[in-house]
Amino acid sequence: MNGMKKCQLFAVIAVVCWGLIFPAAAMADSIAPTAFSAKIKKEGSISVNRTVTVTREVTSAKADVFFLFDTTGSMEDLLDSAKEKAAEILNNASSLGDVAFGVGYYEDFPTGDYGISTDIAYQLVTDISKNTTAVRNAINSLSLGHGNDWPEANLYALSQVASSTGWREGSTRIVIWIGDAVGHDGDAEPSYPSRIGLQDAIAALNAKSIIVEAVNVNRLYHRGYYYSMDEGGVIYPQLHGQASAITAATGGTLFDGSNTGAIVSIISNALKDAFASYSEVKLSLSKTFPGLDVSISPAAITGSFDRSQERYFNFNITYTGVEVGTYSFDILAKINGGLVATASDVIEVALQDCNGAWNGTAYTDNCGQCVGGNTGKTACVQDCNGVWGGTAFVDNCGVCVGGNTGKTNCAQDCNGAWGGTAFVDNCGVCVGGNT
Repeated sequence: MNGMKKCQLFAVIAVVCWGLIFPAAAMADSIAPTAFSAKIKKEGSISVNRTVTVTREVTSAKADVFFLFDTTGSMEDLLDSAKEKAAEILNNASSLGDVAFGVGYYEDFPTGDYGISTDIAYQLVTDISKNTTAVRNAINSLSLGHGNDWPEANLYALSQVASSTGWREGSTRIVIWIGDAVGHDGDAEPSYPSRIGLQDAIAALNAKSIIVEAVNVNRLYHRGYYYSMDEGGVIYPQLHGQASAITAATGGTLFDGSNTGAIVSIISNALKDAFASYSEVKLSLSKTFPGLDVSISPAAITGSFDRSQERYFNFNITYTGVEVGTYSFDILAKINGGLVATASDVIEVALQDCNGAWNGTAYTDNCGQCVGGNTGKTACVQDCNGVWGGTAFVDNCGVCVGGNTGKTNCAQDCNGAWGGTAFVDNCGVCVGGNT
């Protein structure tokens, strides 16, 4: 490690910083419309079409970048270089958009042959933050530990970075892992203090959708065998291939940090490629509500896409009112799980009467007509035959007639009695009945 020139690290980390431009390419330019509001009645629905536009060039990103350093004895020159370059790294990267940083380091467990008493298996120095002064101070505070044997607590540290870091919602998450030795594997080494193995570390990283970019800064050749962060040589063959497996499983790359001329183009191209292609575009809500049902179609658009051209992805969102209330939330456009754009929606679910008046008092009567409220209409009533809105009526004889009764109303007899039986006889006299 001592033979590595400090300028090599300058190039490695400066290019990592420059490469942060490329995560911005993961940001869609827009989601349209950017806002939508509507009032719907309870059990009513409304739909809105939305288009996510992914352009060839984008100027902003939401990215969380975590620098994980091996701070054991063999990393002295590298650590000095990192401190010297910290201000430039952070100042340049902070201008690229919504970029936040974290810093941590690892050595080994301070027990047995693994490390000395002052060694630390993993330490979070500063959590994800946009306070570049605090992050710069965190890098400058790093100091060398020891690390007794060749392997270190790499896998344990990566697992801790994944699970204990305060990653921001919707961010593209990148770990820049800088080291020069393989890591102890809790599955392969029963006596090791940590039970974290290679697959455990990969699972923890994938659970948080973290991309690992590994930079191997030293490759030692000893008696016919190589030793590096990916090679265990003849002494630790069971630990061989860890960095390759981790970067492959998380969508990152293992870089040779010893060749300054090559590392510039390798890292910049790798970061560009990592964000230049994508396979899934989808919409989701920032929050959900029991009183509002939301259906997004399609649920996701998948395929093999790249940024060689501007692309458009169309979705339909249908809102259905379940309970009265006002619901405010964001629509999140995501590419491969990373947030690319947001829109703001407000849906009010209210009561609407039959005449279309919000919170009105009109109602549908028993005849199926909208009455009351501001309709100017009154509700229908039952006729004497029990028919709502019927035309039957009680005649002068007290009998329900007309409508659908099949009866006709009674008449007056010659004596003036309704329904009477008096009649005019042949002499022209009203007789009978109650005459």
